[in-house]
Amino acid sequence: MLQQSSLTLALLYALPIGGSPYHGNANIRAWAVAGLRFWARRQHADGSFDEYYPFEHGYIPTSFSLYAVAEACRVLDLQDGEVTAACLRAATYLSRTQEQQALNQESAAIPGLYATYLLTGDTKVKEAAEHKVANFCALQNSEGWFAEYGGADIGYLSTTLDFLAEYWRMSDDDRAWAACAKILDFSRYFIHQDGSAGGQYGSRNTEYFLLSGLATMAGKSSLAVSMLAKLREQITAPESAYASFDDRYLCHNMLHSLLRAMRNLPETQATPVPLPCQTEHSCYFPEAGILSFNRQGKHLICALKKGGVMRLFNDGREIFRDFGYRLKHQPATTAASNWLNHDLEVQCDGDSYLVNGPMTEVPQQAITPWRHMALRLAARVLGRRLIPSLKKRLIFVDRRSQTCFTRKVLTGPDALEIEDLIEVSSAAERVYPACKFSLRHVASAKYYQADELAEIAGEGWSGIKKVVVRRRVDWTTGAVETEEETS
Repeated sequence: MLQQSSLTLALLYALPIGGSPYHGNANIRAWAVAGLRFWARRQHADGSFDEYYPFEHGYIPTSFSLYAVAEACRVLDLQDGEVTAACLRAATYLSRTQEQQALNQESAAIPGLYATYLLTGDTKVKEAAEHKVANFCALQNSEGWFAEYGGADIGYLSTTLDFLAEYWRMSDDDRAWAACAKILDFSRYFIHQDGSAGGQYGSRNTEYFLLSGLATMAGKSSLAVSMLAKLREQITAPESAYASFDDRYLCHNMLHSLLRAMRNLPETQATPVPLPCQTEHSCYFPEAGILSFNRQGKHLICALKKGGVMRLFNDGREIFRDFGYRLKHQPATTAASNWLNHDLEVQCDGDSYLVNGPMTEVPQQAITPWRHMALRLAARVLGRRLIPSLKKRLIFVDRRSQTCFTRKVLTGPDALEIEDLIEVSSAAERVYPACKFSLRHVASAKYYQADELAEIAGEGWSGIKKVVVRRRVDWTTGAVETEEETS
C-alpha cells in the first residue's frame, strides 16, 4: 500500500506547481522509480501483494497499488520490463477476484486495470476492466451509494468516486459517468455547512472527502463544482476533511488524490448550484437509513439505522451532536446502540422519527505478544483466508444484546426533541453516553481530533433496569435541556 507514494512522487515531479522544488527534480523521479521497482519485487507469484501480514495475498493492496504504479509509469513515461510484467500479473489476479464487502476496494481495481491497458496495450486487460465496470455499476444502490460494510459511508464513497471518475477520465465510459453522477446526488446531502463531511452516521464513520473525483467532474457537473467549493472553504482549518484521517493515509493515497485534483481540474467549470446544507429540505434515504433535514438554515443529519446518531449544524458550525449509548456488559464486552443494524425498527411520520431494537454486543480484543505471534503463524498457514476470518471477528459483529433501546426524534418548529428509553437486561450493568469514536474497527476513522477533548455530559447510570432521557435542543444555539427518569 505504501508504494502508492510512488504516484505522489511522480506527480510532484511532473506537475508544474508554482514554486515547487520537486517539479523536474531528478532525485524525485529516481525515488519514484525506486518505489515502483521495489513494488514489483514484493509481488507474489499469483500477482497479489501483502498489506498487514506476510502471505496475505490481499485484494486491497493489489487493487490500490496497481492503479498507483501503472499511472506513475504513465506519468513518468517509464518503460521498465520488470514493473510492466508485475502490472500484468496484478491485473490477472484482479480480473479473476472480486471484493464484495468494501466496494471502494473493487472500484480501485477498475482504473488500475485500465491504466495497465494504456501502459501495455494488452486488450485482455481492457476487457477485464470493462467487465468489472459492468459488474460494479450493477452493485450501486438505487439511492446512489456503494455498500461499505453493509451501508453507506461518505468518506469511502468519495474514494469510490475518485477511482470511478479517474477511470472515466481515461476511458470516457458513459457507465462510469452515470455512476459518478448518482454518487453526487446522494453524497451532496452530507457536505456540512462548515465544509466538513461524513461522520459517525456513516457505516464506517469516516469524515474525509477526496477531492479528485469532484475536480475531474467539475467541467460537466454543477454539483461537483459546488461540493468542491464547499470542501475547499475549510482546507486549511483544523477540522478540514484532509485532517480527518490518520497521517499515514496522507502518505500513500490521500496526497496523490489531492495532486490529481490539481491536475484534473478544468479551467472552465460548470455553473454551481446550492447544496442541501444551504437550502430547506427533508430527505430520508430508507436503504441507507439516514435523514437529512434543513429548516431555516438548521441542517440535521440523523442515522436511524445506527440508533439515531446525529449531527446538527447552524450558521456555518456544528452546534450539537449525539452518538447514542454504550452498555458495559462484561469485562471484555461492550454493547452499543450506535451500530449499523438493518433489523432495527424505523418509523417516519411527518416530523416524527422513531427507531427501536436491541443494542449490539461488541467483544473487545486485546492484542498480546502471543496473539501477535499466533496471527503471524496463521498468516503463513491460511494465506488469503486469514483476512476474511479476522474481519468476521473484528468488524462484522452481529451479536444482539438483551438490552433494548428506543429513540424518538421530533423536528419541531421551536426545538429538536429527543426521547430515549433504555431497558437494561441486568441491574448490574452500566449505561453511559457514547463518545465520538465507534467500537467498530475502521483504521481510517481512528485518529486524534481536538473535539476528543470535549467532555461527555454525565457519567451514566449503574444498577438500574430502565432509564428515560428527554432532551430539548435549541435549533439556533444547540443549548440542551435534559430530564431523566430511572427505575
